[in-house]
Amino acid sequence: MISSREFASSLYGLWLLLKLDRTGFTCFERTVGGFWRSYVAAVVVAPFNFLHAGLSYEPAEGGLGFGPYMIVEFLSYVLSWTAYPLAMIYISRLLAREARLLDYLVPYNWFQLAVAALVFPVMLLFDAGILSPEGMAFLQLLSLGIFVSYAAFLARVALDVVLSTAFALVLFDFMINLLVSQVIARI
Repeated sequence: MISSREFASSLYGLWLLLKLDRTGFTCFERTVGGFWRSYVAAVVVAPFNFLHAGLSYEPAEGGLGFGPYMIVEFLSYVLSWTAYPLAMIYISRLLAREARLLDYLVPYNWFQLAVAALVFPVMLLFDAGILSPEGMAFLQLLSLGIFVSYAAFLARVALDVVLSTAFALVLFDFMINLLVSQVIARI
């Protein structure tokens, strides 16, 4: 279980990183234990994810009922939080950055809180019918640009790689999540 001190320190580190302050990296517990505890961010984000999934559920003829649909959404959620970090174990070896992997993955997991804070209000406004499809598309594009910029900063600094490699990692992360979404959408 994560301590309140580690939780607060991680949130403070996230705040510093969002200000592009590299000292934010020192606020995270960049150990194997800290890595596993950083998944508390997934627990914090989960209710918003499942609220969105429930609001966007549309029963289709011959499709999944609500219960099985939510089970599939749960599996998708778990995959979206684990696929990229698992792939990074191998990629970090290829990049000769294995020693810095936890320096990257722990803040990366906490960074997902900021991503959720940016994305979920937009999605929930759309789900509630308050935001038009065009408004949603615009805000998603804006959110994507913000995500790419910050995620590249995280990768570049934490892994000590050149900017092009950092952007390639962000693109790879995006592609994994897109692949998971597409596979799940076909169930």
